[in-house]
Amino acid sequence: MQATISLLLWLKFLYFLRIFKSTGYLIKIIIAVCFDMRYFLFILFLTIMAFGDSMRAVSTSNHAHNVFIGSWWQSFTYVYRMILGDFNTSQTYLEGGPHTQEVYSEPNTGFGTTASWYVWTLFYLCTVLNMIIMLNLLIAIISESFARINQKKDQASYQEKCDIIAENTYLIPQDRRVDFCTPDRYLLIASDI
Repeated sequence: MQATISLLLWLKFLYFLRIFKSTGYLIKIIIAVCFDMRYFLFILFLTIMAFGDSMRAVSTSNHAHNVFIGSWWQSFTYVYRMILGDFNTSQTYLEGGPHTQEVYSEPNTGFGTTASWYVWTLFYLCTVLNMIIMLNLLIAIISESFARINQKKDQASYQEKCDIIAENTYLIPQDRRVDFCTPDRYLLIASDI
């Protein structure tokens, strides 16, 4: 629980960095990138599930001592690590580390003996689709968001300051707000030039 609270407090620090001109637009970029990635992350999650489930299904078809991925969580974690560039295929590594290492009568082939050619095919497809195509698509999405916000970085900085003011108006008592700005005193007209 303490770790979660500590993480949330540090993330709250980003909230206050919105005040400064040099960092306000960067926070706006982070928020925009996270918002723009929502559909991409859904598709990436589907591909992780697809490859992970396929590898787990083949793994459970092996003999009991050759099962390289035993649970859903291990399969998804393995595919996610593969996307990040972790290509270790040793069997003890896939099972969960050296504490599961035993002496096998069959050679340690990494992906087991049943349909290992198919698992290697899945391995290569996953690296091409998820690591090369999907991560380059992610870079393109981030670049587009960065360029869009960076073009208007002054406006984005002022917008972040206005958002902070609007979010914290509850700190000023209602009677002081009414005294400061009486209703219908000013007429604001916004027109497109």
